Amino acid sequence: YDAQIDLAKLASELGQFADLGKYKLGGQVSSKGQITNNKKTTLVVSSSNISNLRVSPTADITVNEPNASLDVIAALDKQTNVLLVKQLKADTSLGQFSVKDGRLPMGNNVKEQISLTASIKGVDLAKIQPYLVMTKAISKDVVLGGVVESDITVNFKDGGYRITTDTTKIANLLVKAPG
Repeated sequence: YDAQIDLAKLASELGQFADLGKYKLGGQVSSKGQITNNKKTTLVVSSSNISNLRVSPTADITVNEPNASLDVIAALDKQTNVLLVKQLKADTSLGQFSVKDGRLPMGNNVKEQISLTASIKGVDLAKIQPYLVMTKAISKDVVLGGVVESDITVNFKDGGYRITTDTTKIANLLVKAPG
């Protein structure tokens, strides 16, 4: 496949069928890839570029991504209903993210639990701050700074997610909050 997507036009079209709430989207996505389907698996190999991404949930909050690339190799095991993320690499203005050999259950009745290892490099907390404000993880009055590098493992155990790391490094950490 070869796709060119205008996110503002897509959001307008989707608005006829789904409530996007107050979110406004903008930007362009260019994606090329291949989908291979057989009785046991569906394999996706994809390379995408995102430019001028804008997400605005309110008039005073807008998050921007000027240019990002995303490469994915993943397979859905149709017998177990588990998505096998063989490789995911994202290079963004926020930093670099990757997942290798992830296993994600795709449904409520799947016996296998989530399991993945992710790496982040050069993640700028000041650039992530607007995303955290948008999702209401922090107040817009909180100021963050610093650069993060980490390898994390995510598993699901005893009814909750377990996120572990022993390699996280934060250079020049800054956290300012009112009061």
